[in-house]
Amino acid sequence: MINKNSLVCGGSPTINNTRIPVWLIIKYLQCDMNITNILNNYPSISENDLFDAINYYENNQSEIDFEIFLNK
Repeated sequence: MINKNSLVCGGSPTINNTRIPVWLIIKYLQCDMNITNILNNYPSISENDLFDAINYYENNQSEIDFEIFLNK
């Protein structure tokens, strides 16, 4: 599940109950980091959390692409 809360990460969409923004996960994937490596680096999230982030990106691509641009 993905949440948007103005008090967490400036309102960026994040993985539920974390401060891990969707844009960061998508950026890792765009840089050819695989799901296993992401999960190893973020043990508090599950594979389902990653797929939720990917799904959110697929449905809100312009929003997340803009956040990636802002966080270069």
